[in-house]
Amino acid sequence: MNRGVEHVWFTTTGGKFWIDATGDLIQAAATVAMARPAGLEFVEDIDEIDGVSALLVGTVNGLFVTFYSAHRTPGHWARLGACSDMPATMVTAITYDAYTDSLHVATFGRGVYTMQDAKLALHTLMLQQDAEKCEVASPKPAPSNAYLLPAQQAC
Repeated sequence: MNRGVEHVWFTTTGGKFWIDATGDLIQAAATVAMARPAGLEFVEDIDEIDGVSALLVGTVNGLFVTFYSAHRTPGHWARLGACSDMPATMVTAITYDAYTDSLHVATFGRGVYTMQDAKLALHTLMLQQDAEKCEVASPKPAPSNAYLLPAQQAC
C-alpha cells in the first residue's frame, strides 16, 4: 500500500525547473483517504489577456482544476462541474481537444464525459474562484485555436 505524500508537479521549462502545484488539492477533493491525483491535462490561454492557463487533474472524487500564469501561482483547486454533470468518482484520464474546444474525461467504471466550450467553462470557474462567489459576469468567449491547426477543407 502506498502511504507516501501526494504531490502534483509540472514544468514549463522542459524539466529544468519544477513547480509544486499540490496546494490545497487534498482538502478540495474532500476525501477520507488519499486524493490519488491522475490524468494531468493542460488547457492553455483560457484568458489570453493575462496569459492564464489551466491545469486539470483527476482524483478519486472527480475532476479538479487550478490556474496559473506569470502572475498567478497554482495550487488553489476547485472541482470542475457539479455532481449532476459528472459523478463524484475516480477520474483516470483527461484529454483536451483544442480543435473542438472540448474536454473528455474518463472515469473508473462510470463512463466517459464530454464538456463542450471547455475554455469558457474554465474561464468562468476562474472568475468565480477569484470572486469567491458563484454568480459572476459572463466572460468574453474564449479565443479560437484555429490558428494552431491546419485549415479544414470543404467537401
